[in-house]
Amino acid sequence: MKKNTLMISAVLVVLGAKGFAQIKQDSIKNKEIKEVVITATGAKEKIKNYAGSVSTVSQKTFKELGIQSVGDAMRLIPGANFVDEDGRGIKPSIGLRGLDPGRSSALLTLIDGKIPLGESYSSMSEYTMVPAASVERIEIIRGASPVLYGGGSIGGVMNIITKSGAYDPYKRVYLSYGNYNSLNFGAEAGGGTNTFNYYVGYNRRQSDGSRKSNSKFSTDDFTVSLAARPDNKNEFKFYFSTFWENSKTPGGLNAKQYAEDPRQSLAVHDHDNFLAKRFMSNMTYTRHLDENNTLSAVLYGGYFQRDWWIGSDRSVLGQNKNTGILRNIPSFGTYVDYKNTNQLWDSKNNFLFGLRYHTDIFRNRMVQGQDKDARSGIFQNGNDGNTNVYEAYVYDQFYLRPDFIINPGLRYTYVKYGTNNLTSGTRTKAHSDSFIYSLGFVYQGVKNTEFYATLSKGYQPPSSGLATDPRVLAAGKFIKAETSDNYEIGVRTRPTDWLGFDLTGYLLYFNNKIVRVNGIPDNAGKSFHRGIEFVMNVKPTDYFSFYVNGSLQKATFSNGDFKGNRLPYAPDFMITPGAKFKTALGNGLLTINIYDSYTAKQYADNDNSTPISADGNHGKIPGYNILSGTINYDLNNINFNFNMQNILDREYFTKRYSYWGGIMPSSDRTFSFGVGYKF
Repeated sequence: MKKNTLMISAVLVVLGAKGFAQIKQDSIKNKEIKEVVITATGAKEKIKNYAGSVSTVSQKTFKELGIQSVGDAMRLIPGANFVDEDGRGIKPSIGLRGLDPGRSSALLTLIDGKIPLGESYSSMSEYTMVPAASVERIEIIRGASPVLYGGGSIGGVMNIITKSGAYDPYKRVYLSYGNYNSLNFGAEAGGGTNTFNYYVGYNRRQSDGSRKSNSKFSTDDFTVSLAARPDNKNEFKFYFSTFWENSKTPGGLNAKQYAEDPRQSLAVHDHDNFLAKRFMSNMTYTRHLDENNTLSAVLYGGYFQRDWWIGSDRSVLGQNKNTGILRNIPSFGTYVDYKNTNQLWDSKNNFLFGLRYHTDIFRNRMVQGQDKDARSGIFQNGNDGNTNVYEAYVYDQFYLRPDFIINPGLRYTYVKYGTNNLTSGTRTKAHSDSFIYSLGFVYQGVKNTEFYATLSKGYQPPSSGLATDPRVLAAGKFIKAETSDNYEIGVRTRPTDWLGFDLTGYLLYFNNKIVRVNGIPDNAGKSFHRGIEFVMNVKPTDYFSFYVNGSLQKATFSNGDFKGNRLPYAPDFMITPGAKFKTALGNGLLTINIYDSYTAKQYADNDNSTPISADGNHGKIPGYNILSGTINYDLNNINFNFNMQNILDREYFTKRYSYWGGIMPSSDRTFSFGVGYKF
C-alpha cells in the first residue's frame, strides 16, 4: 500500500502544482444559468471519462416504468440487491457487490453529489429516502469510491440528482390510485430566467399496505431548490427538503404462519408504530475565478428523528406498556473545493483539491410508555455519541494522450469519537484515521468504445458505539476502520446506433471486518468478493427496444469459523431483462414497458442454514422473480398511466428478521391507475 500511495502522491504533486500556478484574470464566457450537476468525478463530467462503472436511472425511466420508490429503481442496476424488508419500499436496504444491504450501511447516499442524506458517521444506517417524484436522475457508482466521497462508500455511491428550475416555466399535478387504497399524489412547479431559477414540489404517498392489518403507511415530502447566477463570476444555490413518515410495523411470521397466509399480521404487532421526520438544507457558492479556475463552498445541515414504538405484547418493559426506541441526529458540515482545468505539458488536465469538516450527534434513548399507544415515556437508558470528521482530498484527471486518461487520487480522514453513557454516567473517547488512494485509467482509442481499469483502497469508519465500546478500550485496543482493496476492469461500447454494451469485472478484498469475538467487537473478519456485471441496450427500430442488466457474483468469508461460506444477502446471480414499445396513437404517444427482475437464492445467516427453522429466523431465502409492466399515454400536456407490479402474483420475501419475528413477506400483485397534467 505504501508504495502505491507514494507513487500516486508524486503524480498528484506534479499535476497539481502547474494548475495552481496558472490562475489567470481572464473573463469567462456568458453561460445560461443551470443546475450544477455533481457526478462521478466531483464535478460535471461525462461518464465515458470516468475510470469506473456507473449506472444511471433518469426521471423518464421512473415515469415509464411506474417506479414509485428509489429502492425499486435498484432492480435496474447490475449487482444491486434491494432488500425490501416489509414489502412497502419505504425502508432503503441496498447492497452492491455482495456487501451487507442492511440499512444501506455500505452504500453512501448523497444529494446532488455532496450532501449526505441523513446519514451519520456515528451510525451509517439509512432510514429514509428521497421520493421518486423529486428525483431528476440517480447515478450509481458501483464499487468503492472513498477518495472523492469519503466513508460509507466502500460498496459504492448513490448520487441523487434532484430536480431544479427550468427556463420554460411549468406547473404539474399528478395523482395515482391502486389496490390496497394506495394513493400517490403531488404537485410541482419550476421556472427561471438567465439569472435565476426555482423548483418547488410536494409529494404524498399512502397505502393500507398488502398485509391484512397494521400495514398502513404515509410519507410526505416537500422540496425547494433555488439557484442564481447574477453574473459570469458567481453562482448561488439553496436547497431545502423535509420528510415525514408515519408507518405501522406489520412484523414477521414464523414458517407455519407464512405457509398458511403470508398476508396476515399478528396481533402482537397491532400497537407497533414507526415515526420519522427529516429536515435538511444546504447552500452552495461557486466563484469562477477565471475560465480555468473555480472555487466552491458548501454549507449543509440536517436533523433526523426516528421514534420506533413497540407495543405492549412485545415490550421488554412489561405488559400494558410499550417501549420507545428514540433516536435523533443533528448534523452539520462544510466542503471547500478548488478545481483547475488547464493544459499541462500540452495536454488537458483537470485538477481537484478539497477540504471537508463534518460533525453529528447521535442521541439514542429507550423509554417506557405507560400504555399501549403512548408516544412519550419514562427514561430507561441511553447514550449520546458525538463524531467530528476532518478530511482532505486531491484528485486529478490527466490526458496522457487525447484518447488515454489517468485518474490518480488521495484522501486522508481523521475521525474523533466521544460517547456519553447516560445510564452509567461514563464518558469514552476514541479516534480513527485512514489514508486511502485510487488510480484509474481510461482508453478511448477504439471508435465508440472506452476501456477502463482502476485500483483503489476503500474504508468504512466504525460507528461511535463500536469505536468507544468500553470493553474494547479496557482491553487496550481500538476499533480500526474496515478497509477494502479493489480492482476493476471494464469496457463501455456503442458499436452501432442501435446497440450498447457495458461489461465490468471486479475483485474486492474486504479486511478489518468488524465482528464479535467472545461478544466483544474486533477487526477480525475478512471476505472476498468477485463478479461480473453487464448491461446491454438494443434498439433495432424507433418503435421497439430491448434492455438487460445483470451480475454474476460470489462473496465468501475468507477466515474464521465461517471461512468459505457465502455472506448473508449476497445472491450469486441477478438479472433484469425488459422490452419497450413506443408508437404514435391518435394525437398522442403510447409507451408500453414490461420487465422482469430475478434474484437467486440467498442466505440469511453466516452459517448458510438451509433447513427452515420453525421460528422463520433461519434458512435460505429462495430465489424469486418479479414481472412488472406499465402503459403510458401522453396526449398534449396530459399523461395517463397504468402500472402493475408482480404481475404473476408470486409469493416471495427478501428478509428474515429475528427481532421482528421471522419472515418479512413482500407484497403480492399491485396495480395503479394515474393521471398527470402539466401546464
